[in-house]
Amino acid sequence: MITFTHEGKEYNFRNDESEITLLELAKVSDIMNTIDAYLERWILVIDLLGDKGLSDVIDEDGLISIVENANFTNVKNEVPEVVNVNGREYTTNVVNGTLKLSGKDLSMIERASKKGGAWAVHAFAICYKDSDLTATEHYTSAHIEHKADLFGKHLTAKEGAPVFFQLQTKLAEHIQRIANAHAKPV
Repeated sequence: MITFTHEGKEYNFRNDESEITLLELAKVSDIMNTIDAYLERWILVIDLLGDKGLSDVIDEDGLISIVENANFTNVKNEVPEVVNVNGREYTTNVVNGTLKLSGKDLSMIERASKKGGAWAVHAFAICYKDSDLTATEHYTSAHIEHKADLFGKHLTAKEGAPVFFQLQTKLAEHIQRIANAHAKPV
């Protein structure tokens, strides 16, 4: 947490990965990927993660401080194989620290990414499965929506940042590899 004082009033900005929900991280990711103006991006992030009114009073030094000290995208954390939410265990396949996803998972994640917004939370929900459910149950839209809502509220950027980073990288790489394979003459 970074605290700023303006005219005797304190304003806080949540900058640590454990203070930010998965949904907020997905919104930050969307802001960073869809807003062209660099300063506008950070003002929107301040509006999202800071106290109400912080973006109205923060000066240029405070803005620089936030950018320099943002600690919510720590992709050096390992991708968790298991996450626990409300007493339930959700697992994904991780090999040597890398997510291993099925073609169906990748396809669904690509579809979610095309919708934009906080798509990464839905991608997280696709990756992490409840072992008590069948594959059919896992892949229903209602179940994925339920998990996206659950994960978005109860997990933090600590679990999400490395997964989001790998998903973005993996999705781009696999789309390019498939496009290249498709373009090869037969």
